[in-house]
Amino acid sequence: MVDQEAKIFERLEHFYDTVCRDVAIVEEHGGLVLFVRSGQGWPFYARPRRGAPEAPSAADVAAVRARQRALGAPEAFEWVHETTPGLLATVRAAGLPVLLAPLLVLADGARPDAAVPDGVRVRLIDQAGPGYAADLAAQRAVAQVGFGCPGTGIATAGPAERDAVLAVPDPAALAEARRRAVSGRIVTAVAESATDGVLASAVLQRVGDVAEIAGVATLPSA
Repeated sequence: MVDQEAKIFERLEHFYDTVCRDVAIVEEHGGLVLFVRSGQGWPFYARPRRGAPEAPSAADVAAVRARQRALGAPEAFEWVHETTPGLLATVRAAGLPVLLAPLLVLADGARPDAAVPDGVRVRLIDQAGPGYAADLAAQRAVAQVGFGCPGTGIATAGPAERDAVLAVPDPAALAEARRRAVSGRIVTAVAESATDGVLASAVLQRVGDVAEIAGVATLPSA
């Protein structure tokens, strides 16, 4: 079991170190790597540098935070505690709040059942279809509204708030998203109803034989 877990963590480290690199400028700050977004989209974060001889230090954290402030990016760090256990105390000592989230791994070949509510259909965005730009805009608007509303309870923000921030990506951002989709690196899914349009969205990011489900967001009214 220990060997199996070690292999899983190594596969995950490779994934986390690789997944942003095709759309980011990579900066090394001691024991940390900062991914700087090279185009439009959600800002990235810093994480432990793979293969670094030492764990990230307080000075590394301070250097990355200064760089993030200069870039106007969130002072965000992500890491797997089992792989880099010492970073928790270092980040907390720097005064940053830490969200501890369970690492959820689905076994190879597992296919969990998922029920879809009546009146809702789930589909994958067709990156080659004529509606790709509109689908991508709706997906990103749902994510913006969903992540902007704290908690998981039902709230009032819904289709009107989604439509208020709806914006078709500029040509460069659209080309980047399409390139990643065509390559198989990104798969985007939406849940929609005939009356209210896109209600929820999520993306799957793939590197080799590892994929991460990310960006799962639902309009609070749904």
